[in-house]
Amino acid sequence: MKKVLLSLVCLLTVSAQAGISIGLPPGMSMPDYDSIEQSQRVFVETVEELMASDEVKAIVETVEDDYLAACIALPQKASATLFNVYLRYECEGATDVKLVIAAKMKKGVVKVKNYKVKF
Repeated sequence: MKKVLLSLVCLLTVSAQAGISIGLPPGMSMPDYDSIEQSQRVFVETVEELMASDEVKAIVETVEDDYLAACIALPQKASATLFNVYLRYECEGATDVKLVIAAKMKKGVVKVKNYKVKF
């Protein structure tokens, strides 16, 4: 039993040192970190463009006027689904609320799908 266990440990050690990936299925390699960084950069740029758009600013101003609050953008809390980017704002004032705007940019045109005000 000791010999079997020792040979298994040696085999795994040799395989790991040889560069054979034990945890990944055949044909699959480690992700390309350059493409991940590029995707994150594109997402951040999209969030910035959406937050700077007139359509989104108009909704933020409407909520600020309706609830007598000043809204602060939270770009680090933005998220995305397949179709929309969700922009989050924290509004403080007479009534503290959180604003979530679902928007998307298609061919350079900003479209706001909907928005929610949470208390």
